[in-house]
Amino acid sequence: MDGLADPTAFYDRFDQFAARKAHECRAELRRAGVAPVIDIHLTGILGFDASAYERTRLEEFVRSYFDPEPLTVRIHDGTRDSDYELDDDDDATDGRDRSTWQQLEVHIFQELLARDTRFVETAPQWARIVAELKQMALGGDEPAAIAERLRAARALLMPATPSQVP
Repeated sequence: MDGLADPTAFYDRFDQFAARKAHECRAELRRAGVAPVIDIHLTGILGFDASAYERTRLEEFVRSYFDPEPLTVRIHDGTRDSDYELDDDDDATDGRDRSTWQQLEVHIFQELLARDTRFVETAPQWARIVAELKQMALGGDEPAAIAERLRAARALLMPATPSQVP
């Protein structure tokens, strides 16, 4: 999964992988006349949040290429995020001074968001919004109000691309 910027690139690579492996095994599977058990291990460092891809979609890719259809498809996720390290260049946001906690929180949100290539360009704006949403939730705001704020932020920061328009 190293070097993949977003879930779409991952799905494309995984689809190609499944097709290639199915082709390599086709003759042997037909000779054996048994349904295979497919066991896949994902490895590498993610360039996006792990929750952004669907395991069931990966299983569907595999099932669509193998004939006979596999008895089961097991996908083991051995991927990881890079270790989080706070930049040492800002001693004012080290967390010891309570007055800087909000700054530290926004800084951490920004660092985490910037790891996902979909949010690199807008990480500072999203970090402030995430902190605001957190405060709304802690303050007891209605879930509908929180969701509406998120929708408004998303519309502003992530305008629909032609591929997302129904």
